[in-house]
Amino acid sequence: QSQEIGEATGETMSDEIENEEGAGTVAQIVAPNGETVVKSDVTGVATITHAATERGVYIVEVRPARRGYYHIDIE
Repeated sequence: QSQEIGEATGETMSDEIENEEGAGTVAQIVAPNGETVVKSDVTGVATITHAATERGVYIVEVRPARRGYYHIDIE
């Protein structure tokens, strides 16, 4: 699953991922240029953050290791 977020240069995005089933999940933030700027393995709850280095649409992607439930909060 992915979520698009419009950000201005210098703004910081903070994304909390909760993996309710406890299975491994990969969460990442992809910059407007297609580069992965943050990537994290998540088991349980984790927060990933990134200060935007360019204006545009950033994509938060979550890839669960197996079928289950997860929740994303974006601030």
